[in-house]
Amino acid sequence: MRPFAWLPLLVIVLFAPTAKAADRVALVIGNSAYRNTTPLTNPKNDAGDVAASLRKLGFEVIQGLDLDRVGMENAVRTFVGKLRGAKLAAFFYAGHGLQVDNVNYLVPVDARIETASDLNFSAISLDYVLRQMDAEQRVNIVFLDACRDNPLAQTMDRKLATRQASVGRGLASIKGSIDTLIAFSTEPDKTALDGDGRNSPFTTALLKHMQTPGLEISSVLKRVRTDVVAATKEQQIPWDHSSLRSDVVLLQDGAKQDGSLAERLARDGIRATIPEAEQIAGECDRLAADPFSPNKPANVRGVHYKKVTREAVQACAKAVVADQNNGRLHYQMGRALYYGAGDHSKARIVFGAAYGLGATEALTELGRMDFFGHGGPQRFAKALATFEKAAKEGDASAIKNLGFMYQVGRGVKVDYARALKYYAMAPDHPVIVNNVGVLYSQGLGVPKDSLKASRLFEQAMLGGDDSAPGNLASQYELGEGVPKDIAKARILYEVGATYGDQISQQALARLKNAR
Repeated sequence: MRPFAWLPLLVIVLFAPTAKAADRVALVIGNSAYRNTTPLTNPKNDAGDVAASLRKLGFEVIQGLDLDRVGMENAVRTFVGKLRGAKLAAFFYAGHGLQVDNVNYLVPVDARIETASDLNFSAISLDYVLRQMDAEQRVNIVFLDACRDNPLAQTMDRKLATRQASVGRGLASIKGSIDTLIAFSTEPDKTALDGDGRNSPFTTALLKHMQTPGLEISSVLKRVRTDVVAATKEQQIPWDHSSLRSDVVLLQDGAKQDGSLAERLARDGIRATIPEAEQIAGECDRLAADPFSPNKPANVRGVHYKKVTREAVQACAKAVVADQNNGRLHYQMGRALYYGAGDHSKARIVFGAAYGLGATEALTELGRMDFFGHGGPQRFAKALATFEKAAKEGDASAIKNLGFMYQVGRGVKVDYARALKYYAMAPDHPVIVNNVGVLYSQGLGVPKDSLKASRLFEQAMLGGDDSAPGNLASQYELGEGVPKDIAKARILYEVGATYGDQISQQALARLKNAR
């Protein structure tokens, strides 16, 4: 879940809950019942379901199913009439489409096309629709699930084989004017699948993700692409072209909350201007960067989560206003709110926004909040699912958390083999190195090996894990895997105590009382 999007200063985000119906207008057409070529099963369903979804998102929808040439022209004309003054226009088409001489055509159900000249009388040029949408300055979004394998194209290709016109597979690559996004169900010059279920693979994925709260449209399409590639076993790869200059969020999270996060922060006394963006970002990095994040700047050490202070909130609030599309800075602001200020509700919102901007680490933090019940009830099952999702996206911290859950049996049954399997996916993460050391020190799931455990604790400590100094100190205190050395153990416990490690703090008190 990606529950928020920004509207600070230069970024224009179009929110459904605050938009009037006339602010958002959509034309949705689905043609299935073709009379002179192969009928299609799903376009009618695709269009109906997309239209229903867009209405929920605050669009006034002009819907047309199984339209002939006149019906399509009338639908476009009605759509254009509704666009006056609209801020966001959307066009969805499902059905047969073809390209001739790199010009794309949408095919009505009554089309009879055998020659290039027939196209002007029987089909609708996609360029024509786009020109109507471009007549006024607005944001335009176009979804084309129209690349299905088309016998009309094959027939024309045979008839025009010796002529100038060229008939291509699928639809041709096109670029819209400024502030336009065009999404194809598959890459240019390729054909897409109609699908075996109620909807095509592309529309199935689009319906799944377009109502995700707070998710920016480019991130919606990335998720759609991932789902379609997986569902079609890489036979179909959705493609898009964007000239958008602003973020487009179809559904704002927290619809009952008025204003952007920047505006809410302003009401809380957090205001930001736009001076040097890099300087502002640097201050946020200094105060809130995750030391284990692969996305932190190389020259930044990072701040352990127990060391993040409230001061970071102001710095990172200014940073996200200065650079609204930076997922790393949003993630760090989430850390500042979560760990520095203890504001769990705002942290959830900001982590959701950060994930929407590509910071997978933020998804892991949302799982952590569910795991500990921060900002809501404790939900192990939801945390597990969130960690699994983030792990699939390659986040080492999520992998670490999954291993930990199975290692200690929190929310799942203890399973050391499964824990080790997860740990092997990110073996260099300092926390994972420490956790594997614990398994070797206790002989859990692996043969007990105190020497290996000590070496792992030392490696984890050098990597910055806060528990490793205390664990290594215990090895020296007990003489397990290393020579017994109380003085060295005390020093290591002191290091662990500075990280806030309770075991180290308790051990120091015990050693002090033992004198």
